[in-house]
Amino acid sequence: MQFWGDIILKYPRLIPELRTFRCDSLRKALDSMPTEDKTLGIVALNWGYEAKHPFEREARRFAESKIPFYVCPGTSTWMTLVGRNDNALLNLRRASFAGRKHKAIGYLITDWGDGGHPQPLAVSYLSYAAGAALSWCAATFDEEVLIPVLSRDVFQDPSQRAAKSTVALGVAHRKLGYVEANATPLGAVIAAPKRGSRELFCYKGPKYYRWIRTTNLKSTLRVLHRQLKVIHQIHPRLRATKLLIRDLELATRMAIQSCEIMLWQKASGAGDRALARTLAQRGVRELEQLEREFKAHWPERNKRYAACAAFLRWRRDEYAEALRRES
Repeated sequence: MQFWGDIILKYPRLIPELRTFRCDSLRKALDSMPTEDKTLGIVALNWGYEAKHPFEREARRFAESKIPFYVCPGTSTWMTLVGRNDNALLNLRRASFAGRKHKAIGYLITDWGDGGHPQPLAVSYLSYAAGAALSWCAATFDEEVLIPVLSRDVFQDPSQRAAKSTVALGVAHRKLGYVEANATPLGAVIAAPKRGSRELFCYKGPKYYRWIRTTNLKSTLRVLHRQLKVIHQIHPRLRATKLLIRDLELATRMAIQSCEIMLWQKASGAGDRALARTLAQRGVRELEQLEREFKAHWPERNKRYAACAAFLRWRRDEYAEALRRES
C-alpha cells in the first residue's frame, strides 16, 4: 500500500511507529514472507512540487526510520496551461538528488489535473523526459539535450520548432512579474470556477489582475503570440505529431485569453468603458471559437470534454453579462 507522506511528516515522532503497522488485509501476506522482508507492506510517497521543496530533510526522516519511500516531484503543468518549466526542472532535480542520497526505492513524476485538467499532454513531455533522465542518472543530466530529444522522440519534428516553443511557453509566466505556488495566472485566470462555487482550484483567478501590471500583461502577450506564430509554422505529417501541435496551439490561445481577461478586468475597474466593451466583444468571439475547436480536438486523445472546458463557457458568459449591463 502506498500513501502520501505529507501528513505524517507533520508528526515526525510517529514515523518510526509505521514499522509496527499491520492491517488485516496485509497480515496474511506479511506472515508468509521471510522475516527479513517483513517491513510494513507500505511505501511512503514523499511529494512536493515547488523548486525549493525540502526533499533532503523529508527523505532523511523516512530513511532514518527505515521506511521505504518514493520521491514524488511533479510536472508543474496543472493550473498553468503552458507549463512552469523553470520550477519543474528544479523540482525534479532536487527530488532526484535527495532520493539517491537517502536510497529512495522509487521516483514518481506526478501530473495533476486541477481546475478541470485543461492542460494538454504536449506540455508535460518536457518534464517527463527531464524526470526520466534525472531519475536514471542525475549526475550526467544535460538540460540542453532536452530540445533535440523531444524533437526526435516526441514531436518527430526535425525543425525543432515544437520543442523550442514548448520550452519558451513554459517560462512565459515570468513576464507577468508575479509568482504563485502550484499555479500561474496564465492557467488559473481562464479556468477560475463560477462565482459562488466552493471549488478550491483556481479560486484566485478573478483576483490576479489586481497584482499584475498592464505592461507585464502586454509583454506576456507578445511572448505568447510570438510562440503561437512559431507553432503555426510547423507542418507535421504524422497524426500523433499533429495532435501534439494542436495541443500546444490551443493551450497557447487559452493562455492568451487569460491575459485578455485580466486586461478587460483592469479596463472595467478603471472605468474605461470603451476599451472594456471592445475587449469583451472580442473575448466573446474568441472564446466561442476556442470552445468549438477544443470540443472537437479534446476527444481525439482524452475523456470527459465537458468537465475539462466548461470554464470557456463561464468566461464567455461573464463577458456577455457585462455587455448586457452596458447596453
